[in-house]
Amino acid sequence: MSKAKKNNIDVQAAAIAVVSNDTGDFISLTDMAKKFGDDGLIYNWMRNRNTLEFIGIWEKIHNPEFKGLEFETFRNQAGLNRFSLTPRKWIEATGAIGFQSKAGRYGGGTYAHKDIAFEFGSWLSPEFKLYLIKEFQRLKDEENDRLKLDWETSSFQLSVFQLFPNFGLRRLCQRSGSIQRRPFRPNRQTMARSQSRCRGKRP
Repeated sequence: MSKAKKNNIDVQAAAIAVVSNDTGDFISLTDMAKKFGDDGLIYNWMRNRNTLEFIGIWEKIHNPEFKGLEFETFRNQAGLNRFSLTPRKWIEATGAIGFQSKAGRYGGGTYAHKDIAFEFGSWLSPEFKLYLIKEFQRLKDEENDRLKLDWETSSFQLSVFQLFPNFGLRRLCQRSGSIQRRPFRPNRQTMARSQSRCRGKRP
C-alpha cells in the first residue's frame, strides 16, 4: 500500500485538507464544516433521510463488504426526533469505506470520499460546492502535470542510455549528481610502471 499524500486546497478563504491513498481521494468534512459552524453540521446532515439514501447507495456500489441490513435499520429510523448518527457509528455498524474518522488534534477529524464530500458541500452551500470542485480539480491537474514531467524525464534518460550505454547516461547522471565520480587510485601495476619510468630518467 502506498503512503497517503496530504494536501490543502483553499476554498473561499477556507483551508480544506485532502488525503489521497490507494482507496481514493478523501476530503475533510471537518474543515468544510468549520466555515459554516462546527462538527454538529456533519451530524445533522447525516441524520437526514436523503443523505442516508445517498451514502447507502454509494456503499452498495463501491463496497462489497457493506452491511445492508444495518443500513436498512438506520434508514427506517431516519426522520425520527430521537435518531442520531455520527461518522464513527456509521463506519462501525455498516463497515462503510466512504468515511474515515481520524483521531488527533492536528490532521484529525472526519474525512469522506470526494463523491460524498461534494454532496455535503451542496448541503452546506451550492456556491461553496462549486468552488470546492474547482479547487479540487486544480489540485488533481497539478498532480497529473508533475507525473507527466517525471515520466518524460525518465523516458529521456532511458533514450540516452540506449543511444550511449557506456558514456551518455553516466555522464548525464554525473552532471546531475546522481553518480559520484570515483577518485583515481593507482594499482600496483601502475605504480611499478611509474617507478620504472622514473628510474630510466635518472642520469
